[in-house]
Amino acid sequence: MVFLQAENMHWTPTTIRTKFEALGLGPITRKDIVNVLVNPFVEKYNHVKDYALREVDMNDDGSKGMSAKEFEELVEEVAIRCLEIACKVFLTFLPTICGLLQHHRANFSSASLTHIPS
Repeated sequence: MVFLQAENMHWTPTTIRTKFEALGLGPITRKDIVNVLVNPFVEKYNHVKDYALREVDMNDDGSKGMSAKEFEELVEEVAIRCLEIACKVFLTFLPTICGLLQHHRANFSSASLTHIPS
């Protein structure tokens, strides 16, 4: 809900963090970000991305924020999980999924793709 509101209100990552803290939520983790992006009701993800890159606790040294590579890996995970959600596959993550399939096509067999819902 906070991310949906953030999109409409043009909030910064700091404002979003403040809202989470006021609700007694946090720290927001990588897993939380994945779950938000997989949610079929989240269509715009720029604020989620900005928040993750700046505020998500990821580093052993206590610093916050994801690197671009860490976020790319997160997007790949989300794209794979969205294969089960038809409305997310075609609208949001189809280019990423196609890129992943091309990159990893040697690892896929027709047998492993038969469980993907149509």
